[in-house]
Amino acid sequence: MEYEIPDFLLAAPEIMLLTMVCVILVVDLFLSDAYRVWTYALTQLSLIGTAVAVFVMARRKSPTLSTACT
Repeated sequence: MEYEIPDFLLAAPEIMLLTMVCVILVVDLFLSDAYRVWTYALTQLSLIGTAVAVFVMARRKSPTLSTACT
């Protein structure tokens, strides 16, 4: 039996979003109410970054996805 290394690149958008959620929560913890706009801006940037990562992964030719569909 051969060990196959999992392709974590397919999970990159989810990993990125979860990392950004943790960063935003920590940043929000230390910000005063006057600077809450930074929380909003970081949230929007992380959602845009995740959307970009999803579209990049969708265009990527992955042997895992192509063999699963056939």
